[in-house]
Amino acid sequence: GSGLIDALIIVTNIRYHPSCILLIEEPEIHLHPEGQRKLLDFIWLYAREQALITTHSPLFVDYEKSRVHLVKKDKESKLLNIKREHLQLIKEELHILPTDALLSSNLILLVEGPSDKIFLEGIMQNSKIYLLDKGLTIYPLNGKSEIRRLARFIKETLGIPFFVMADSDFLNKAQELITENKLKNDDILILKGKIEDYYPLNSLIEAVITLSNEKIILHIEDLKKIPPNKVYNHIKELLHANNIDSKTKLALEVSRKTILSDVDSDIKELIKRCSDLLS
Repeated sequence: GSGLIDALIIVTNIRYHPSCILLIEEPEIHLHPEGQRKLLDFIWLYAREQALITTHSPLFVDYEKSRVHLVKKDKESKLLNIKREHLQLIKEELHILPTDALLSSNLILLVEGPSDKIFLEGIMQNSKIYLLDKGLTIYPLNGKSEIRRLARFIKETLGIPFFVMADSDFLNKAQELITENKLKNDDILILKGKIEDYYPLNSLIEAVITLSNEKIILHIEDLKKIPPNKVYNHIKELLHANNIDSKTKLALEVSRKTILSDVDSDIKELIKRCSDLLS
């Protein structure tokens, strides 16, 4: 259909002209919600420069990766810059439900935050692992406390298979949910650390150099001297000193430079588990 043709034009232009500034008007037209999400993920993963998108679709509003502006028309048009603390305003204007992203899924992976989602989806894209095309949705939580409500909604309302990936801080909460029969042991995968602790050093170094416009130059030998669970904090301090404070920007740059063979066995096992559940 025409929606697919328009999407192919956008994808082709990004692949062959990644350094151009993109101006895209209502890319959601004639696209199924799942197609909209995939197109948005592709734009953020591969477009190297700015992408200016006008949209009426709630699926294209993703503040963690972008700056969002709302155009309101009353007696006159107004352009509002939406700050994170005011994001509810645009949700109300576009009638966004946080769980909209789950409705067309075949498997749901609940993760702790946007950085987890960006990193995992980037690895799959770069490694040509097409689990997102098969119906995997990676859904970032707003804190561990949301798991109880969301697990019940997925089980009782959607009836879609799901599991949770979280760090060791989640163990106590997980045990509570298992005791309450909200989760089973098989529904949980506990990582040894935060997702940032799993960033490959070479990818991390390249990402920092890119984000800092080569103001920060790192060497792998220096990072290897730091305990693995301290590397990210060290990087965060360096970026903060250069006025770069976005976890999601770092996750996006690292994901662009990482393939499956680069990552720890925990991440490989996670992706294999998703693949097995979707096969």
